[in-house]
Amino acid sequence: MLKAPETMSAPTATVSSPTAKVERPWLSGWRLAALLMAALAVYGVMVGVTLPELTARGGGLTMFDVTPLGYDAAYAHALLDRLGPDGRHYYLFRQLPLDFAYPALMALSLAGIWLTLLRWANLDSTRLRALAWLAAGMAALDYAENISVAAMLLSFPQESGALVGFASVATVMKSMTATVCFVGVLGAGAIAVVRRRR
Repeated sequence: MLKAPETMSAPTATVSSPTAKVERPWLSGWRLAALLMAALAVYGVMVGVTLPELTARGGGLTMFDVTPLGYDAAYAHALLDRLGPDGRHYYLFRQLPLDFAYPALMALSLAGIWLTLLRWANLDSTRLRALAWLAAGMAALDYAENISVAAMLLSFPQESGALVGFASVATVMKSMTATVCFVGVLGAGAIAVVRRRR
């Protein structure tokens, strides 16, 4: 006896609701805003309080942290000498603690902003996301600079030329990397604005 062919049921397609919540990375939203505000607060204290105080104590000489073209052993020794014992103590225990907090806060902020702008501009590729590691490199160079400056402060007046040279290279490379990071974020922001207006 022949059986009637079984009817095949059509596969059901799962349609996602347009109101479904889109999962966002951890480093976004209020977390990113909090990190950025903390980084800017620390930066504001350094620029508005500790660095001007050190510049005044150092007879107008620019501090190591904000010398993008670097410095030599003679300049470093002259600066440390002009700061005097109180100035070197202020540098070590007021400026440097702030400068140890700032690199991590700013690096995380820049990486989060970069990744957010890539998503907004529909440029979220693996290669472009990897550029967020430049911010980590900037932070690493900043820490290398800070540790070297701390060593110079502690070893004065016997600070070595090699130590000063290493600190100077770290300062120059930090400045260059920071410039690339900030220009990249501004460029990604401009592209994101243009694409979202289309």
